Amino acid sequence: MSAIYLSIAIDVAQRIVNDEFAVGSRLSGRTLLASQYNVSSETIRKAIMLLRDANVVSVSQGKEITVISVEEAYRFIEHHKSMQSVYSLKQEIEMLLAQKYEI
Repeated sequence: MSAIYLSIAIDVAQRIVNDEFAVGSRLSGRTLLASQYNVSSETIRKAIMLLRDANVVSVSQGKEITVISVEEAYRFIEHHKSMQSVYSLKQEIEMLLAQKYEI
């Protein structure tokens, strides 16, 4: 599983838990989210599908994304915490290797 779209899904879930996106509110379209995260709209689609499958958001007509559950967003984050920390460690190792090559 691509860590990029999982990481984005975790970030969106965290924003829901933090009340940046309230239950019942609609998230920006895929294109806008893609530009915010600097990824393709396909990557955003995959992230949103993870959240949909976890009952965090609903997607109507394949486009409109509505927040449906803070509790499920929290569960999603808890379930993927270990993956997030592995991804963070991988990023840190890559950064350290890049610094090593510069030296």
